[in-house]
Amino acid sequence: MDIDVPPWSVYDAVEKPDKDLEQYGYLLRRARREAVRNRIEELVADVDRLLPLIVDGVATDADDPLEHSGTALIREHIAEVERLLADTCPRAGRWPHMRRHMSFGQGRDWWDIVELDWPSIRPEILAATAAPSDPLPVPDIDLGVAARSAPSGGVTSALQWDAISDDQFERLLFDLIRDLPGYDNVAWLMKTKAADNGRDLSAHRSLPDPSGHVRHERVVVQAKHWLKNSVDSASILDVLSRLGAWEPPHIHCLVVATSGRFTPAAVRFADSHNDKGVDPRVELWPETQLEAMLARRPDLTAAYGLRRS
Repeated sequence: MDIDVPPWSVYDAVEKPDKDLEQYGYLLRRARREAVRNRIEELVADVDRLLPLIVDGVATDADDPLEHSGTALIREHIAEVERLLADTCPRAGRWPHMRRHMSFGQGRDWWDIVELDWPSIRPEILAATAAPSDPLPVPDIDLGVAARSAPSGGVTSALQWDAISDDQFERLLFDLIRDLPGYDNVAWLMKTKAADNGRDLSAHRSLPDPSGHVRHERVVVQAKHWLKNSVDSASILDVLSRLGAWEPPHIHCLVVATSGRFTPAAVRFADSHNDKGVDPRVELWPETQLEAMLARRPDLTAAYGLRRS
């Protein structure tokens, strides 16, 4: 007698080779990423160790080539890091400057590497080695001891903004925005150390609506790593007055992102400006919003050392 029951075991047997290959590919990519991350962390740690030794006792304006056994080793380490990163890193930091300074090799060049180039590319290197789905590194701890300690309290989202420099904050925004859904073509518009101590980013944003239409707009992001002072309305107005230098193409929205807060007057100014219905609209991203966005990117939080212990 025939029973009308689907042959699930047959279906499973047919699909098993594809599932096995998919699982194998996942495990292989994860193992490779872990191996690359471990090697890059070793290289970064060695560069961290060597750089202070190389410039010890060297004048910051020295024109003579620096003779030190560590210089050749650092060049090899950086070259290996670039090979390991391949195309996973946008190279938005001071990579060209570092290559040029290593090529010239004068005392002043190595000081520029220590003070400017390496702090610029180091977090970028570490951020590129971690995928959003990768487990975060945790300290060694006995889980039984941790459980017996009866931990209590809420989960904090506060980040240690004073752990990063102005330049690192700008690069953190670059890394964050380029992976946000709907954002693409993220690029720099202004050199670091601009007149307002900020740096502009440009991006294109796609905004779909339920009808199936998609609105495309150009967005400019102004980074303000202000820890002591809140961003006031005059600062926002100053940024708005300079946007014409970056057109065409037309700018639809200005985002002011800060590691601090906005004054009540700045919030009122943005609301009043947006009520007029004219471009560019103004969006304010205070520290609380950035912390919420970074809560979904623990890899960036870890790479930039923002999480409080």
